[in-house]
Parts: sequence; structure tokens; C-alpha cells
Amino acid sequence: MSLINVKFIHDETLETMYANIKKCTKQLYLNPLDSSWVDNLVSTPTYVEKKYKIQDFELKIPSDENDKETIKENAIKLYETLKDLPHYILCDERFWLWIMFEKAYQVSLKTMPIKNESASVFKDHWLFKQGKKRGIWFGVLSRDFFRVYYSVDEERKENKYEYTDFCFELFERIRVHMWRSYGSNKDIVLSILKAQKKAMLDTGYEAKYTEIAKEISKHGSIRILDCMTEQELEKYVYDKCIINIQEQIEKENSKKYILAIEKMKSNKKEDIEKAITIFEMLDSYKDSSIKLNDSKELLNECNKKKKFKLFGKKK
Repeated sequence: MSLINVKFIHDETLETMYANIKKCTKQLYLNPLDSSWVDNLVSTPTYVEKKYKIQDFELKIPSDENDKETIKENAIKLYETLKDLPHYILCDERFWLWIMFEKAYQVSLKTMPIKNESASVFKDHWLFKQGKKRGIWFGVLSRDFFRVYYSVDEERKENKYEYTDFCFELFERIRVHMWRSYGSNKDIVLSILKAQKKAMLDTGYEAKYTEIAKEISKHGSIRILDCMTEQELEKYVYDKCIINIQEQIEKENSKKYILAIEKMKSNKKEDIEKAITIFEMLDSYKDSSIKLNDSKELLNECNKKKKFKLFGKKK
């Protein structure tokens, strides 16, 4: 494709949008296929051309907001196309409004549909109404671009998007970190993602990432994260993930154990069978193996009583 100039939506158009959020939301809702209505908001040109050039591009239209694979492909396409632009452009809502209205209108509305005329999607996810940082991470397409920007590992030649895949499988893995002060440091975020994935693969469990983000912030207030080596930071986050996962497993096993004890004490056969199933799952947790044998003996007794009732002598 040929080179095109980057554009910003005109300041007057943007001001008009801010003053007419409900009207714009209605237009988006009524015109899901055609963005030409935006050209009629003001008499001035809708967009202002800038000196920077990028390769022209097209994005795929997702089937709906749950089409994560297409949304991820579009995010990677955006990253590859826009990654060399200055950061101030990538953080400007006027730039993203040009992308959404002129280059990816249907894509944007499929990625995050406006389901009724009173929806707050335009206000919260097209405009940066609540500030630049929040706008970037709420923006329909800007947040997908930055999910790739912070997760791509350019030094990993065999699959530089390994941690991008990890993020798009579950957005919480990166989202909780981006609101933190350290979230603007790509190297720190990438190290965190590496540690989180390793912990997940080693245990088969997800850490509670909100709690991990809090731990990292606490650590950062004592020891500046920037001064840690990549290996030190990865080890720190990995260890916190493992502790968090172990605590989750302990709580889960404790609940199951208590439930199994309650079922075991019941005289009902079906409850004792449930207790046996739970104790088998718990395996070596506390005295589960002993309780398992006890439950089996109780089940045998229940079966004997049932047989006696069925085949006992008639008086």
C-alpha cells in the first residue's frame, strides 16, 4: 500500500463533539456503516493533515465484540503501522478519532458496539473525556494498540507476540498494571508479563493480578523498579505470583475439605459419595486420605443397611 499522511480531527470538530455527546452517540447508533455524518458537524474541514506519513492500511471487521482473534490481529496491524510515530501523536485523542472515523469506522463499532442511543460508549471510549492516560486505556482502538506496544518482545525473533497473545487471552493480565505509576515503563511491564506467564504455566493457576499489581507498587515505593535488572524483577513478580496462587489453592482446598467433612457426617448415601469424590480430589491435603477411607467405610455401612432393609425377613 502507498504512504499516507497522518491526520488529526479538527479542533472545532472535536469541540463540537464534546458539546454534543448525546447527538453524536445517536448518529453512531443510527449510522453503523457510514461515518459521513461527522463531516456535517461543522463548516470547517473535518480533519487536519500532519507531516508524518504511514503505510496506508485496512483492518478486518470483527464478527462482534467477542471476536478476540480478529481484534488481536487488528491490534497487531495497528502496532506495526503506527509504532514509529512520535509518542505525543499516539497519545492524542484527535489522532485516534481520525483513525476511528475515517480508517476504521465499522471496525470500531463492531469492536465496541453502541447498543442504544443513550449508551456512554462514545463519551467514555471514543473521547478522552476523563484524561489522557485513562483515555488511552479506555479508547476503542488505542487500548488495543497499547496492549501490543507494551507486550511485544522485539528481541524474541521466533515469536515476538508471545506475550501479546497472553494478554489478549485475558485482558486482566495487563490491564491492572496500566493504571499504576510503573505502567508507562515498557520494560517493567514486559518483565511482569513474563513472570506472570511462567507462574501460570508452572502451576496451572492464574494469580490474582490486582493483588500482584498492589505488591509491585508497594515494592516500587521502597526500591525503585527502574534500578532492578530484568531478572530481579521477573523473579520478584514470579515469587509473588506463586505465593498468591498458593494462598488461593489453600483457600479453595480448605473450603472443599470443610464441605467434605459436612457431607461425610450425613447419613445420606449421596452425601457420603460426594465426600468421597472431594477427598479423592484433595488427595494429600491434611488428612484427606484418612477421611477418604473413613467415608468409604461409612458408605459400605449405608449399603449394608440398605440391603438389610431390602432382604430382611418379614415378620
